[in-house]
Amino acid sequence: MVLLGEPVSAEEALRHGLVSRVVDDLEAATADWVSRLAAKSGSVLALARRAVRQGARGTLPKALARTERLYLEEVTRTRDSEEGVEAFLEKRRPRWTDR
Repeated sequence: MVLLGEPVSAEEALRHGLVSRVVDDLEAATADWVSRLAAKSGSVLALARRAVRQGARGTLPKALARTERLYLEEVTRTRDSEEGVEAFLEKRRPRWTDR
């Protein structure tokens, strides 16, 4: 595919593991994905994006150490982290403040 420059169908890409799923209605699938993301803590999502970017650099042990440091020093100190634990223990949906 890369060497020949030939396109592949969505089904073939799925078979080869290049994509995780194929959707018939991209707009509906995107709206579903966006609504699921919107239900999460914005501050924790931002930290997760940082963790992914940091994890892509360097060796695996260094990437894991950076991600662990980010979690311990930043994620666990957010108000939303506390709210997540409280909501879990109280068996209710979390009320995120994005802080």
